[in-house]
Amino acid sequence: MSVALPLLSPTWTVQLAGAVIGGLGFGAYLSVDQALVTLVLPAAKDSGRDLGVFHIALNAPQVVAPLAGSLVVAHLGGYPALFVAGGLLSLIGALMIMPVRSVR
Repeated sequence: MSVALPLLSPTWTVQLAGAVIGGLGFGAYLSVDQALVTLVLPAAKDSGRDLGVFHIALNAPQVVAPLAGSLVVAHLGGYPALFVAGGLLSLIGALMIMPVRSVR
């Protein structure tokens, strides 16, 4: 949703609204993801190591994203292409977690 707003109306106010919506969504995702990870860790004695690996996996895309985003903007159609790519990647991420089932 937040990546679609600038495509619909590329104004500063709409960009700020998209940032708020994206921030709320990402915050909700992080809290639920952290809770899910702590529930599925294989061994309590190794939880620190496992959470460290999780933290690296969480932050590695933030290292790669600026370069990937600049390549999309420069070579694939500017900022509209960046917002479309962001929406597509979000959809792919949502589809990839669909097989995750709760433990009863």
